[in-house]
Amino acid sequence: MPIHSDWIYLGTTFGNIYTVNVKTCKSSNYTIYWSNAAKPLNTKKSAHNDNNTAHPGEVVGIVEPPAEPSRLLIAYSKGLMIIWNLNKKETEKVFQSRTAIKSVYWHTETKETTKRFIVSHIDGSLTEWEHEKKKKGNTPLKSCTPFEGIYLQIST
Repeated sequence: MPIHSDWIYLGTTFGNIYTVNVKTCKSSNYTIYWSNAAKPLNTKKSAHNDNNTAHPGEVVGIVEPPAEPSRLLIAYSKGLMIIWNLNKKETEKVFQSRTAIKSVYWHTETKETTKRFIVSHIDGSLTEWEHEKKKKGNTPLKSCTPFEGIYLQIST
C-alpha cells in the first residue's frame, strides 16, 4: 500500500493475506488466498487438500516492488515466493527456495538492483533473486552461507 494509505496487507499463519483498514480495523473484500497464489507452482495431491495444492506455509513477507505499486512480492515460510498482480488478481511469477524463508527485502539502491530481492532463511543463509518479467528461471543469483560459529581467542 502507498506510504500514507489507511490500508495494510496482513499475512496470516494460514497463508492468506487480508487488506485491513488501520483506522477502522475492518477488512476489505480483497483477499489473497494461499490456494490461488500457489496454484501455478503446486500440482501435488495432498491428503488434506481437495484442490491439489500443497500448502506453502505461513506468510513471512509482503513487499511492494519499487516502482511497481500494482504488484506484491509474497514470501511463504516453506520456500515459495511469488509476484502477485493486484489488478489481475493472479500470480505472475513463481520462485522456489530449497530452504525455509524467514524474511524478504527489495533492493532499492540503483535501477539495476531494484529488480532484485534478498531472502533470509531460517538457517542464517541469504539468497539474492532477480525479478525480470521476461526472464524464466528459478535459481538465485547469489547465495551466502551462514557462519558456523565465531571463535574468539584471547592471548595474554
